[in-house]
Amino acid sequence: MDREEYKGVETGLTYSETELRDTSFKSPEKKAEWLDERLNEVCTSVRLLLPPNSFAAVKKEQIEWLKKRDAAGSVEEKCKSMEARIKALQELVW
Repeated sequence: MDREEYKGVETGLTYSETELRDTSFKSPEKKAEWLDERLNEVCTSVRLLLPPNSFAAVKKEQIEWLKKRDAAGSVEEKCKSMEARIKALQELVW
């Protein structure tokens, strides 16, 4: 893992509910964009930290989860789903 990858792992794993609570958003859509960026950072961290065979299973789960998230009826539902997914992914490597 090079220096940039290490920084990415650190960023992905330091997301917390406090950070979300202390951040204000102009709209629910902006919150969803922010959460999507955090989710991508966490996914990258998980990919770099897990063995390839373990990450393959996570990737398969992630694809199914994305289908469910995208089918959510509202932006607020999508945000709640992303918050839960971020926690679940972080727990895989903690």
